[in-house]
Amino acid sequence: MTTPMVTRHPAFDASWRLGVRWILIGAATVLGFWKTWQDVWFSAAEGTAIGYVFVVPFLCITAAIGISLRRNNELPIHDRQTDKIVGGIGLLVSLGIRMLLMPRYAENYQLMHLDVVAAWVFLFSAAVLVFGLRSVSRFWPVWLLGIGLFPLPYRTLGVLLGGNRFAFGIIMVVLASGAAAIAVNRSNRRAVAGFAASVLLGTIALYFTVQRFPTAPLFLVQLGPALGSAILVGIAFYVYTRRGGPMTPLDRPVRRPTTPTSGLTTVAVFAVALVMFIPPLPDQNLTPVSPAHRRPPPRKFSFPADGSNAR
Repeated sequence: MTTPMVTRHPAFDASWRLGVRWILIGAATVLGFWKTWQDVWFSAAEGTAIGYVFVVPFLCITAAIGISLRRNNELPIHDRQTDKIVGGIGLLVSLGIRMLLMPRYAENYQLMHLDVVAAWVFLFSAAVLVFGLRSVSRFWPVWLLGIGLFPLPYRTLGVLLGGNRFAFGIIMVVLASGAAAIAVNRSNRRAVAGFAASVLLGTIALYFTVQRFPTAPLFLVQLGPALGSAILVGIAFYVYTRRGGPMTPLDRPVRRPTTPTSGLTTVAVFAVALVMFIPPLPDQNLTPVSPAHRRPPPRKFSFPADGSNAR
């Protein structure tokens, strides 16, 4: 008696393979930098400008969806040896930033947050190992957009623009507008129009938020206008493109990954993540970058009995 062969639907099989691979990459990134995400969350809750870090990945996902919908069928041509070399070097760079460079600049940890940079390099390297360099390089605008994750240039630009809530919010509006432009970029004209519309709507919403809700948490000021404007522009372009036709979202077939599954690369990614999870973060009391209420207490002077100033 023969057992009937069970065949899965091609769309389900492709979605399953993509989902499992990204879940593994995401789990490794969360595990390896768990202490970093905790510190960023606590700092954002205290009112610092670092909370935007949790917003940028969602913007990158939005831009990646737009690119994947425009992408032509990918030929299954990969050089796995090159993928392993590039991905392995990237993991070593991420490990070097986390284990060597970050302790070197421990005094400026809260300002630079080099571990966030290491996390982005780790994510890119893991994607190269799992999906292949050719597939990952097709999404180069998304990886370029991820530069917005780096806290040092974000904070530096925010200070140059005035260091207030509007300054940090407008930077997020520009980043979100970049994601919207990438997502709707069927032509250069559409990209420019999407970027300009998102910047205009985001700036108006940000100004209204800052003026109407001056005590709102900084994280919400960074999140609301930026994401809201990008989503509205994306929906508007989607409806305009499909005018006169069906409005069903995500009605295109999901492409199956063209690289073979390798358990060895997954083990290597999690091994590096485990190594980066072990060491603690630098001392948080060295040079904290935080709101004004964290200023050190005033210095106390004592005077001797004869009335002369103490040295």
